[in-house]
Amino acid sequence: MLKLISKKHVKEILKCINEGEIHFNAIKKKLNINSRNLSELLNGLLEQGLICKRWEDKDILVPKAYYSISKKGKEVLKVYGQINKIENLDNTNCENENIIDNSKNKVINNSGIVIGDTKDSNITIKK
Repeated sequence: MLKLISKKHVKEILKCINEGEIHFNAIKKKLNINSRNLSELLNGLLEQGLICKRWEDKDILVPKAYYSISKKGKEVLKVYGQINKIENLDNTNCENENIIDNSKNKVINNSGIVIGDTKDSNITIKK
C-alpha cells in the first residue's frame, strides 16, 4: 500500500474523490491526468480498498463508473495530513541540543536542565 500511496497523483485523486462521488471523466478533467494512468491508479486504489466503484446504466453500451472514498481511504488522507505536519516541523529542537548561557557560565539542555558549567571541561548530558 505504501508504494501505491506514494505514487504521483494518488493524493490528489483521493482528495478529489473525498469531495463526493465522482465520475471517471470528471476526475480526469479536474486533475488533468491521462486515462491510462488514471485507470491504473484507480484500479490500485480499488484493490487496496481505499475507494469504492459504482456502475450506472449497466444496460447501455458504455456504462458510467462512479467512485467514492472508503473509510480506509479517509484514513490514508489523514496520513497525508500527518506527513504535511511532520514536514512543517521545526528541525532545530534536536534531542541533544544544548544551550550555552555565557552570562551564567552554564550549559542547559533542551529540557531546561542545567547540565554543566562552561568552566568545567567535563560536561555530561542528562536526560
